[in-house]
This record gives sequence, C-alpha cells and structure tokens, in this order.
Amino acid sequence: MALIGAILLSLPALAAESPVFSTDTGAIRGYDPVAYFSEHRAVKGKPDISRSWNGAVWHFSSEEN
Repeated sequence: MALIGAILLSLPALAAESPVFSTDTGAIRGYDPVAYFSEHRAVKGKPDISRSWNGAVWHFSSEEN
C-alpha cells in the first residue's frame, strides 16, 4: 500500500515535467480538453476562456469546462 501511495503522490510532479503539445493557437491546437470527455468530440476552445498551465495556454469552450 505504501508503494501505491508513493506512486500516486509522485504523479503530479511527473506531469509537471512532461512536455505539452502546444502551438501558436494553444495547447492541443486550441481544442477544449474537457469536451473530449463531456461531449465525446473535439470542440474548439475560446481564447477568452483560457488558463495557463504547465507552460501552455489551454482554451475551453465554456466556463463550466
């Protein structure tokens, strides 16, 4: 159990070091990462609804996402 806990605690650190696919239009070419799961399709994010994380700008299609 301690090994599983140590692995889970280290995941955020590993993610922070991983490169993010980003272009001039933002991470994952400006698509909303949440929509892939909530709408089961690619939805273009809006530049005015965005967040910087892990060295890239992420765009979202709605405030809820």
